[in-house]
Amino acid sequence: FFYAGYQVTDNYMGRYIQIGIGLNAVFLSWLIAVILEIPLLLVVGRIVHHNGIYSLFFISLFAGILRFSYLCFSTFSLNPKIVLLNQLLHALLFAGYYMGCVLWLRKNTPHHLYGSVYGLFSIL
Repeated sequence: FFYAGYQVTDNYMGRYIQIGIGLNAVFLSWLIAVILEIPLLLVVGRIVHHNGIYSLFFISLFAGILRFSYLCFSTFSLNPKIVLLNQLLHALLFAGYYMGCVLWLRKNTPHHLYGSVYGLFSIL
């Protein structure tokens, strides 16, 4: 259910950027967000090895609090550079949450059921 709510929020974010800055900024902001997920994905193994799977959820939670706090306060003054910088937080939020879930499922699901459980996770 988190993921469904998250997608609604991302759609809102895209529209908010379009209204506040312009359609080109929507493309650029999501390009930045997705590209910035890559460095986190490259270090996920080390993070989990040193701090455990739940550390990914804490990273995600902290990034989400910062990201949506900025979104809340940006209604008073929308700064295009900060909006684009805010997409860094999307990378931490999404990649941290998603990889935490995948690794948690991998660890806690019987091997023969993992494909089915992951499929249910993906559609929920």
